[in-house]
Amino acid sequence: MLCRTFLFILPLLFHSSVRCDEAVDNSQAAEQDSENLRKQRDDLWRQANAARQETHFAEAIGFGERMLAVEKAWLGDEDSEVTATIAWLAGVDEQAGNWESAIARRRTAWDRRIAALGNDAYQTIDARLAWEHSRLLSQLTDTQRSDLQRAEHLLSQGRKAYRVGQHTDAFDATLEASQIFKVVLGEEHRVYANTLNTIGAFYTKLGDYGRAEALLEQTRVVRKKVLGEQHPEFASGLNDLAGVCKAIRKYATAERLYKQARPIWKKTRGEDHPDYANSLLNLADLYELMGDYPKALPLVEQALKIRKKVFGEDHPDYATGLHILARLNRLMCDYAKAESHFEQALEIRKRALGEEHPEYTNSLNSLAVLYKEIGDYAKALPLYEQALEIEKRVGGEEHLSYATMLFNLASLYEAVGDYAKAVPLYQQSRDIRKRVGGEEHPDYVNSLSKFASLYEVIGDYGKALPLYEQCRDITMRVLGDEHPNYATILNNLAVCHMSMSDYGNALPLLEQALRIRKKVFGEHHPEYTQSLENVASLHSLLGEYAKAEPLFEQALKIRKKVHGREHPDYATTLDNMASVYEMTGDYGRSEQFASDSLRLTRSLLDRSAVILSERQQLAMSQMLRHRLDSYVSLTLESDEFLSQAARQVLQWKGATLVRQRSMRRAADEPGIADGFAKLQQVTRQLAALSRAAPTENIADWKQQISQLTHDKERLEAQLSRDSASFRAAMQKIKFEQIQAAIPANGVLVDFLQFERSTPAERKGQRDKTTSLLAVIVKGDGEPQLMELGPIASLSEAIDTWRLTFGMSPQGKRAGLAIRQQIWEPLLKHINDAKTVLVSTDGVLGRLPLAALPGTEAGTYLIEDHHLAMIPVPQLLPALVNDLGTKQLDRELLLLGDVDYDSTQSEIKQDDGKKRRKKRRPGKNRADLVETEFSRLPGTATEVNDLQVLYGELFEADDDDVMALKKAEATEASIRSLAGQFRHVHLATHGFFASADHKSALSTNANRSAMDRGHRTIRDSEVTGWNPGLLSGLALAGANLEPAPGQDDGILTAQEIAFLPLNGVDTVVLSACQTGLGEAAGGEGLIGIQRSFQIAGVRTTVASLWKVDDVVTQRLMSRFYRNLWDNEMSRLDALREAQLYILNHPDSIRGASITPSDAPDRTPPYFWAAFQLSGDWR
Repeated sequence: MLCRTFLFILPLLFHSSVRCDEAVDNSQAAEQDSENLRKQRDDLWRQANAARQETHFAEAIGFGERMLAVEKAWLGDEDSEVTATIAWLAGVDEQAGNWESAIARRRTAWDRRIAALGNDAYQTIDARLAWEHSRLLSQLTDTQRSDLQRAEHLLSQGRKAYRVGQHTDAFDATLEASQIFKVVLGEEHRVYANTLNTIGAFYTKLGDYGRAEALLEQTRVVRKKVLGEQHPEFASGLNDLAGVCKAIRKYATAERLYKQARPIWKKTRGEDHPDYANSLLNLADLYELMGDYPKALPLVEQALKIRKKVFGEDHPDYATGLHILARLNRLMCDYAKAESHFEQALEIRKRALGEEHPEYTNSLNSLAVLYKEIGDYAKALPLYEQALEIEKRVGGEEHLSYATMLFNLASLYEAVGDYAKAVPLYQQSRDIRKRVGGEEHPDYVNSLSKFASLYEVIGDYGKALPLYEQCRDITMRVLGDEHPNYATILNNLAVCHMSMSDYGNALPLLEQALRIRKKVFGEHHPEYTQSLENVASLHSLLGEYAKAEPLFEQALKIRKKVHGREHPDYATTLDNMASVYEMTGDYGRSEQFASDSLRLTRSLLDRSAVILSERQQLAMSQMLRHRLDSYVSLTLESDEFLSQAARQVLQWKGATLVRQRSMRRAADEPGIADGFAKLQQVTRQLAALSRAAPTENIADWKQQISQLTHDKERLEAQLSRDSASFRAAMQKIKFEQIQAAIPANGVLVDFLQFERSTPAERKGQRDKTTSLLAVIVKGDGEPQLMELGPIASLSEAIDTWRLTFGMSPQGKRAGLAIRQQIWEPLLKHINDAKTVLVSTDGVLGRLPLAALPGTEAGTYLIEDHHLAMIPVPQLLPALVNDLGTKQLDRELLLLGDVDYDSTQSEIKQDDGKKRRKKRRPGKNRADLVETEFSRLPGTATEVNDLQVLYGELFEADDDDVMALKKAEATEASIRSLAGQFRHVHLATHGFFASADHKSALSTNANRSAMDRGHRTIRDSEVTGWNPGLLSGLALAGANLEPAPGQDDGILTAQEIAFLPLNGVDTVVLSACQTGLGEAAGGEGLIGIQRSFQIAGVRTTVASLWKVDDVVTQRLMSRFYRNLWDNEMSRLDALREAQLYILNHPDSIRGASITPSDAPDRTPPYFWAAFQLSGDWR
């Protein structure tokens, strides 16, 4: 069927002397006549075409000839549409076997083309070839004509099969048709060449570029001979052949072919035609692959103008042009334009194609790549996740595009330090790329290189180095040794050699990469800057600071110009500059750069927090923690800027805790309450499932754990984004606010465990030691920072002290050594302060400071000072400010005498239903709980005494006090009741997973130890369990086998953190070791106590070891009497109770262990375990 364009040529107006109204009348009449002719012509065309399709050829010719007469009257005899109708009639004649008429009509059409366009026009060539083909057909036998009809039918079948995705059937049909054309028409016939071109396109799609190239080259030769070199089909063939050459990295050949095709399209189609625009984009795409972005950019801009003119600004093709332009803008670091163009393309595609279309998904992914590249992780993550979900649902997982999206999402998780999520995504992406693209595809090589870097992160150079070398060899073979990808591999390989201290092999690789990148990208591109900075880092490691400094300065200028001052890479370069100046003794300049880097790092952590779960925030903070440690080491080395360092420590420590506490307090905010309830539900499901490990199908169980963890963290991040309170917590807690919260005649002591780095004997190297520092803050003046020495000896002394709780000779010596290291240096700053607020960290979390030796022999620190623990200094302003705290009506919730072997639901269960069995500790290695919980009979007396005491002191309503005992002491009861009472007392066992179950915040001991002078992504590796699942409280049914979907009797720290406890004044954890936790990158200790604080509790009392029931009962009774009857502050109430037991050994007669060492003084084991943390007032 002919594709027709209808032209409406109106008669000229009458001569101007005719009256105007007559001219209008006649013009309207002419228009009406033209419209009538057009309608008549269209009706005849429909009838003619219908008759032809029904093989009524004589009837079709009759309608066609009448249509021809109408066209001549309507359009004029010379119009090209008349020529097209003559050619159409010739085709019908050919089908009817009217060869003489067909040949004559073809000749007429040819002559008309010559007269109108000349001999060389491609339309004239087409007309001549049609005449020659008609003559050929007239000479064929009936059998040959039948064969041709079969070939045409096969082509039609092939096209239909291809449209529905049946590519093998389409290929087979096209191949069979080509053989017929070859036999009947010959190898130099246009139809045969077109079929070869189609087969070549099939091979291209299948990745069989060798066969594709051979067929397309054969097509090119035939078309050149038959059509000449100025025909659109010849240009189209050149484009197809160039595309194959581009795929097999024959870039010079591809460029020559594209350039040859471009003027043909310009001549035959004109400069405003979509085909010409496509030719510009093809060449631009090649230049982009070659890394020659300046050549690509004007071609894309010209093509975009054409598409805008032809299609308008709401067309998908215009959006594609915008997308290509945005991609180039990003590659050329013009991020503002890239963002604008990506967003515009995204909106057009959304309107025109819908949100399920691959091009819309591509736009989402590309915009996410941009945001990730400029360090805006909060914008990047939701776009990555949305693109990946659509791609998986619509296109499936076995595509390179899906693999790329997986890889991109993994790279974002890696950027925020979440290796636990990144590595599985990298693995999945790598496997798809291998299956789909093959082992020499650049995407697969990129995945191999990524795994080499991951091995390098953990210091496994034996695996990293061969992978890098494999990537180098493949890239050189496939892309050549001048390609940007090759430079990237060389750079990565060099950095690996640097990590191995093999500087001799690193330097030539870095220099080669630098040369390639300079040639390809120029001197103002991030990849060139990376190479420049790595060369500078190598010189720094070699102690060649005079060479390193100007290179770092150059890199910093480029980073500032390209990325701006808020980009993560800019902060890295600042850190590198600080290192060089520190090593050369220029501490002033070093401090300036290091403090700027630290400020940017905290800003990045804050900006990223809105998309990260608590675990991810902790992981990112831990990954970047080295910058704080480096800054502190600098100030200690220089003995300058110590007050600035103290402020930096206070600003860093506890930022995640403060943010999480704010988010929990927002649980009732309109718009997020439902989401928070869903988050609580998922948290419970995860906690239960984590203990319900099967003995079989462990892989399925792990997959469920992984999915629930993903769901929980996604909900956390979503609530953070939606919560106004969480966003308000992004406002910095200023030093002045912390200082103002310190009580009169009080002092704050903030301990921090850190990596102390000092210049090594070998020039350019640094020695590192895990050490302890303290920041001291008074009510006025500048904060002070003091180094307290290595952790190793301190940790050993604490272990020794805990063996006998300081009562053996070795324990007493250990206690004195601890005091000498961590307390004596502080006394000149503490002076006679009455209240000492202490925030511990690291190994100090296992030590009760109150039990250290006091000033006088035989005394304890508790007798010298009022010691109150606080979670982190940043929480102080919130603790002393009651704004936003709920007022609760009920007073005291008690829990004790727990039946760990049954639950309420078990007791009420019908005999016909399956009951939970008794758990066998140690049976399942995956079970986080490996001990059986014994009954605590003393807690029954403890709870009863407190209930009686409250009744004695207060006129209480029935609802004011509630006691949960035996099988009623369930998780469900705590969840529903704890948030209703001002005071909660929980007398039960604490649960702690064994050391075999590693926390996700455990730092790999073999992590790469790259010096600060050349940091990339390397620092800590985050793997393992969420720390919130590794501790908790044992409640009713804790000794029963856990079952999925049911409470398991263990209220984990993670579940506690999501309880609505805003308004609860005090939680007393009268249980064993509930005050312990794990250190987490400057966040204090992560455990049960911290979870209650995040949930909103103002004050917690917890223990550092298991305490005798009788002692606990008497201590708690005295604590509450002091608090309620004597109206002491919380701190004084506990301190007085502890001092009473210390000074009255007879008060604990009946304990399972009777004090014997010092009959006039009770040993610390009995009174020092409990510590108060939070609001001390």
